[in-house]
Amino acid sequence: MLNENLQTRCPLRADADGHFRLLLLSDIQEPMNYDPRSLRAIDAMIADAEPNLVLLLGDNCDGTSLQTLSELQEYLNLFTAPMETRGIPWAHVFGNHDHDMPCPDAAIQALYESFPHCVSKHTEAPIAGTTNFMLPIWNAEGTKLLTALWCMDSLNRAAERPAGSPEIAGPWDFIHFNQLQWYADSVRELEQYAGRPVPGLFFQHIAPWEFQSLFDAPEETGASGHLGETLNLACLNSGLFSLLRQTGDIRGIFCGHCHENDGEGVYAGIRLCFAGCAGFSPYGLDPYRGGRVIELDTASSELFRTYRLCSGLYL
Repeated sequence: MLNENLQTRCPLRADADGHFRLLLLSDIQEPMNYDPRSLRAIDAMIADAEPNLVLLLGDNCDGTSLQTLSELQEYLNLFTAPMETRGIPWAHVFGNHDHDMPCPDAAIQALYESFPHCVSKHTEAPIAGTTNFMLPIWNAEGTKLLTALWCMDSLNRAAERPAGSPEIAGPWDFIHFNQLQWYADSVRELEQYAGRPVPGLFFQHIAPWEFQSLFDAPEETGASGHLGETLNLACLNSGLFSLLRQTGDIRGIFCGHCHENDGEGVYAGIRLCFAGCAGFSPYGLDPYRGGRVIELDTASSELFRTYRLCSGLYL
């Protein structure tokens, strides 16, 4: 696993001062007859933010509308062009609507990875999901590992909602044990390789249960931003957050899925952030559509700062 985790198609390196910038775009969720505002805003946000990496945070297309791999190819040709034409590395995780396509996940993933600047990777059975991988951020010389970006597939709807689930439990699947084991094993290998804990950020589409703290305890978490949509959480809490606290490497968790949430706060020492909704065709509120920038400062104890970009500023 270590060699796979340490490799990327395009090198991801911080500048000489240890800075690296990401742009998160979640819930583009467009059909083939897409709203042109989505593509215009995405192109403009990339031009403005000048990211070193663009990360598509799930529901990258409307999988209930796109029915074939050829349709997905045509769609991705359009929505990855802002990165591909600029030579910007980009990656993705699957959201529930990506899994909704009536095509094998492996074939969908292979199509994504066929793009020259896609740095996404994947796991295979028996590990649940597909888009489970780590992206290493190196120093300018490429000799020292500075930060790890962990990406996880939060899957689709669960086969069944367990009887007696609390009201906040939703219909969604959860991060499975073998995914948690893959992450725990990978973190251990990475720490042994680096000779120290490697600080990291964590990305998945559907928020883990602890994001509910932003709604239940806004003062304690310092919640800010727009939090207008009740969370529809996984049917079970599989212990992901507890694992991240125990490994001690993760400084922030970033999610999408809820189109009307773009807020953030801190719970148990980890910053929890919603990316917002980048597409104009899916439900949501136009004033809050856009993306989220993450500015890594690998020389700082804080590791990163983050802020939202509003699509309306570019239209």
